[in-house]
Amino acid sequence: MVRVIRSRHQGAEPIECTVLTNGTLVENADLEFLAEHDVNLRVSFDGVAPAQARRASGTYRTVVNVLARAIRRQPGWARNRLSVAMIAQGATVPTFARSIAKSMTMGLAEVRVGPLMNHDLEWGESTRRQFEEQIEQVVIASWRCWKRTGQVPVDFLRPDPPASLRRGASVGGALCGACSRDSVAVDPDGRGWGCPSFMTSIQSL
Repeated sequence: MVRVIRSRHQGAEPIECTVLTNGTLVENADLEFLAEHDVNLRVSFDGVAPAQARRASGTYRTVVNVLARAIRRQPGWARNRLSVAMIAQGATVPTFARSIAKSMTMGLAEVRVGPLMNHDLEWGESTRRQFEEQIEQVVIASWRCWKRTGQVPVDFLRPDPPASLRRGASVGGALCGACSRDSVAVDPDGRGWGCPSFMTSIQSL
């Protein structure tokens, strides 16, 4: 699919291709293919073991091993193309800063943070205050990372967001680019959608 997309592209700007996955089935051959074709890999990973267990029980060690393998086997590619997507939710607020720190110390290109898509029953006023304290810790850790490496992996603290984020925010000032022509999410069944959240492969209808 990557070869087909790029062979038919006639524009001046390169096409960015990103694979979104929970990481549990990524093999070494997959990493080699993605690195060879300069494709982004974004792995769903919520950080420390208790937080990751809320996403999918028993997957913490598997996902950490995949990320470590990717960095070890393809270090140049991983520095620019490997990222994680983390969900901020009420149940994981107490470990949020530790989860961010865990991802940053692994040497990932980017740590993207988003909200829980459905209603969060565990979010309240006390949770909000606790989350603000966690954010302060994340800011401090990010500042130390910047002093040490010159990089800020956490997406909402980066002074110059990646082009993919800027494109998503350019549609009438909206943060969501689902209605934009700039990107398309391709389901494993081959159908295209404006957003990965709409894909039939991850829906229970």
